[in-house]
This record gives sequence, C-alpha cells and structure tokens, in this order.
Amino acid sequence: MIKRATGIECQSTHLDALKNKALDQLRVES
Repeated sequence: MIKRATGIECQSTHLDALKNKALDQLRVES
C-alpha cells in the first residue's frame, strides 16, 4: 500500500512538472 501511495505521489508530481513545462512553453511562444 505504501509503495502504491508513493507511486501515485510521484505520478502527480510528474504531471505537475509537465504542466509547468507546457505553461512555460506557452508563455515563451505568446
């Protein structure tokens, strides 16, 4: 259970990083 929880946490942080990257790209392009 602990491993699964940490895995989900890692996934969410990874998604947040991707979101931040996309936002940065949009900012640079506009």
